[in-house]
Amino acid sequence: MEAALAAGAEPPVPPETVRRWLRAEGADPAAPAEEQLGLAWRLLRRAETRLGELERRRAEEMRDVESYVGHVRQLTEERDALTTEYEKENERLRLELARLRLQREVQLEEVEEMLEQEGLSEIARSNASEQIAYLLVERTALLEKLEVAERPAPRGRADGLCAAQDEFDPVHQTLEDQLQQQPGSPQLPAETTSKSYREELAREQASRARCERDLDEAAQRLLVAQEEIRRLLDELDAQREEQSKRGFASCPALRAPESGEPALSGRPERDSAELREAMEHNSKLDKEILALRARVQTLDLERKAFLDLVEQLKEEICEYQKGEKPALPLPAPAEAEEVAASSLQSQGTKDEGRVEGDHVSDQEDRYQSSETLHKRCREAIENMEGRNAQLLHKLQKLEPEHEGLVGRSEELESALGETPMQTKQKEQLKSEVEGLCWKVTSLETELLEVPKNKSEMSGEGQAAAGAQEMQEMLESCQETIEKLGSQLGERRERRKQLASELELLREDLKAEKKVLGSQVSDLLQENEQINEPEQKHEDVRIEERTCEEQMAKAMGLEEQIKHLRDEQELLCSELLESNKKREELEKQLKESNEEKRLLLEEIARLKHDLLTTREPGDREETWRMDQGTVQRETRFLVSQSSAGSLDGSVEQSPSDQRLQQQEDKMQQLRQDLRRVQNLCSSAERELRYEREKNVDLQKQNFLLQQECSKVKAELKQARAKLSDTKETCSSLSAQWEKSQQKVKELEQELLRCSQANKLQSSLQEKLAQEKSKVGEAQKKISKLQQKLKDSQQQLLLAEARVADKKLLEEELKEARENEARVQQELHEEQLKRKLLEQQVEELQQQLRHSQETEASLAKMHVELQAKTLRVLEDERKPAPSEHLQCQKENQKLSEQLSLLKEENKALYEEGVRLLNQKDLYIRLAQKG
Repeated sequence: MEAALAAGAEPPVPPETVRRWLRAEGADPAAPAEEQLGLAWRLLRRAETRLGELERRRAEEMRDVESYVGHVRQLTEERDALTTEYEKENERLRLELARLRLQREVQLEEVEEMLEQEGLSEIARSNASEQIAYLLVERTALLEKLEVAERPAPRGRADGLCAAQDEFDPVHQTLEDQLQQQPGSPQLPAETTSKSYREELAREQASRARCERDLDEAAQRLLVAQEEIRRLLDELDAQREEQSKRGFASCPALRAPESGEPALSGRPERDSAELREAMEHNSKLDKEILALRARVQTLDLERKAFLDLVEQLKEEICEYQKGEKPALPLPAPAEAEEVAASSLQSQGTKDEGRVEGDHVSDQEDRYQSSETLHKRCREAIENMEGRNAQLLHKLQKLEPEHEGLVGRSEELESALGETPMQTKQKEQLKSEVEGLCWKVTSLETELLEVPKNKSEMSGEGQAAAGAQEMQEMLESCQETIEKLGSQLGERRERRKQLASELELLREDLKAEKKVLGSQVSDLLQENEQINEPEQKHEDVRIEERTCEEQMAKAMGLEEQIKHLRDEQELLCSELLESNKKREELEKQLKESNEEKRLLLEEIARLKHDLLTTREPGDREETWRMDQGTVQRETRFLVSQSSAGSLDGSVEQSPSDQRLQQQEDKMQQLRQDLRRVQNLCSSAERELRYEREKNVDLQKQNFLLQQECSKVKAELKQARAKLSDTKETCSSLSAQWEKSQQKVKELEQELLRCSQANKLQSSLQEKLAQEKSKVGEAQKKISKLQQKLKDSQQQLLLAEARVADKKLLEEELKEARENEARVQQELHEEQLKRKLLEQQVEELQQQLRHSQETEASLAKMHVELQAKTLRVLEDERKPAPSEHLQCQKENQKLSEQLSLLKEENKALYEEGVRLLNQKDLYIRLAQKG
């Protein structure tokens, strides 16, 4: 209804505009109204589809914007989480520093309380070296008291005490010299550059090292003093026992001065009690000195770590300032350090008051964590020892396997040395094959001469017998040639098998070579990375050398296999040629058999003709001819001279001459057949020899295959061993590094022990000289106390400065990290802003397009209205019903157009809202 009202409220579209719009769309103005309405309906449907696509795109863009906003929120949450983590870490570090300070103050207070309880309130506020010097002075006083108490003792005891007192004099002198040599750390102003901070830290390091050295020497001297006190106590106890024995065994004359004895007996007891108290006090001082030394070492390590961090931060600041844009200038490092120092001082004062209450719980947690750490360290050490034992066991197992590999490699070398013999045998085979080929060619020539001789033969009986013999000889030759062909075929098949096996072996060797090459390259890279443990890597290098040697041997075997394959191909080609020649010989034999059959037929025909043509008077001649043939058959090996004498006995006739010629030809044929038989026998022998050689070659190939399989297995074992050795080398390198650290620590401990021994020996030597210098030392103690007080104050100032510097460095680091983070976030926000601008531009383009489409639809609607009005005016008279329908359709179209306008307005409002959201987001990002 609202759409209808809106359509009614709008002004009517003139029909001319509707007709114009239809013409622009390609419609005919003379067409009926139904077609024009259909065209308008189709155009309206297209506009609706376009509007749907626009809405879908807008929804996708809204989804993208929402995802982008979610991503931005996630980034902000991550940034907040990181800042909270850094703040927690800073708080933890501050609490740790405050706890350390409190712990140190507590330790100092405990020492002061102990000294005040012992009645040494004057030394309670002084330095540790002053306290030690005071204790040494007290010791000398106790020694003097002991001397007074032991005056009746023998003279050698008094000399020993004097010598002990003399030994303590050089100790006091050295203490005095060291205390005088301690330079006071100069007071520097608060606003100094980084160079001044470094110089001051170096000076504080030197002073801290000197203090540690003094503490070590004082601890050693205390140990020596404790030993001396124990020795004196033992000697006092022994003297008391001797005096008690003497008192029981003394004469009554010595009992007169009984009144003085209780005083004398009470005095040593007091001295012994004082000595015990001094010993207990010394033991407490030793424990405190050790705790202080450990604490000083931890503080030094922390200070070094903080100094490294400060240097890294300064380098990063310098790089950042170099690569920074001129539009974003950073403050000077000195000004930043001043600001950070002031803020850190204020924060330090607040944190110190807040941490005092949590000191006891922190100490308990620290002790528990230290116990758990000690347990873990012990377990880790035990595990490392077990692994070391396992690795040693594996190395012991690998040694015999390595020896076996070396032996197998030697066997392979010997097998490779036999290959030249095989090449010589192959050359001999080649020469024999060439000889066979030459003999086969000679046989071919002889067989070619046989049919010529057969054509010259006549058809008499002797020719028939010779032909039969020739046939038998040719059949035997054919059988031998068939045998040779079958043998050659078998050899060919065997050689093909060998060639396929050699190809497979070659492919396997190539694959193994590639794998070995990759493994060797990996091993070489790992060996280049692990160059420090030289002694333990020598085994790996030896194994690499063996692997390289095996690779070289494998290459040699591949070359030999290539050579054998080439020779095999040559032999195959020669065998093919010999087979071709054999086939040609078979063809020639078949031809000769056919010719022989034809000759036999002609001979039979000639015999029949001779029998029919000859007269009975000539039977004697035939008998003689038969007799001559029989004699010639019996005289198969007689020469031509005997044949000539036999021929002389026969009558000289043309038939006898013909027979003699035939006999000569038959003899020549028989000689040729014998030659062929001899050649065939020699060929059979050569073939047997070649067969034997082929069998030997097959055996050698089988041996080579076995060796190749062995080499493969050995290579697999070598790969497994190399992988094991890699693992063992890596574990051994880690263990070696740990052992090196342990060795370094042990060396340091040994150096300390040696120094302690040297100091002990020097103290024992100087104890004799110390007695004379005790008086001078007492005078100088007052001066030293003043100097020590000054140095203590300077040390406290230096520690305060170091703490301030650490706080400044931490705040600088935090400020730099925050600045880098903010810059990164700004860069990301700029990128996001660009993306949002691009999206807004795309939305604006879409809005423009939708406005254009809306304008075009409005025009179309106006034109449709004008056309419909004209059509209605034209058709009002004849068709009132159609006019009503057109009015209804126009109302529907106007309603649809109003709906489209509303949708366009909604889209426009949505675009405006998106632009406003984008502006708000950009402002928020700039403010953040």
